[in-house]
Amino acid sequence: MVLLERAFSRRPRLFDLLHRAHLVRAISQTNEIELKAIEEYAMGAGTALEIGSSQGVSAARIAAAMSDSGILYCVDPWPASEGKLNACHAIFRRHISRTGATSKIRVLQKVSSAVGGLVPSEIDFIFVDGDHSWKGIETDWRLVRQKLRFGGIVCLHDSLIPAEEPWREPESVKFYQQVVAADPEFRTIDHVHSLAVLRRIEPKIDR
Repeated sequence: MVLLERAFSRRPRLFDLLHRAHLVRAISQTNEIELKAIEEYAMGAGTALEIGSSQGVSAARIAAAMSDSGILYCVDPWPASEGKLNACHAIFRRHISRTGATSKIRVLQKVSSAVGGLVPSEIDFIFVDGDHSWKGIETDWRLVRQKLRFGGIVCLHDSLIPAEEPWREPESVKFYQQVVAADPEFRTIDHVHSLAVLRRIEPKIDR
């Protein structure tokens, strides 16, 4: 199965057919130690938001970690190609069904700039793994600041350069260094591979 996943991961339509036949599993660019950290920080959350859901691997893990009544909002445009359903979206739907996560997930097939009125305020946990361009992460971060409650946790993928992968430097790394890390309402509490984990803190009020 692993050999098939590696061989066909860059051919989404064929990968979708193989996934339908149970010959491959849904895949993610978020590695296992990052996924375990995401599960840990999402544990018991009542509301959660994921920006960038791809094939649903992290979504299923987050949903499983949340409270029994928890709801996860998954935001991804999954653009159609030639009038056909996006292959990753098809895999996502199938994967969350197979993992029993469907009832806890609300799918928003949109870009993050279009969902402000569709997700609740005071969200407990957010995972961001969307558009890694400066403009893309800037838009995602704006939504995080609008929706994450004080005391809530946000995990930002591809915000650090792992020592064993020095060639990786998406614009999201620079955005984290220059904008996120300097935000007085957020404190970095953990680093896991390329993942930065932050807690939102209430600003001090001078009296």
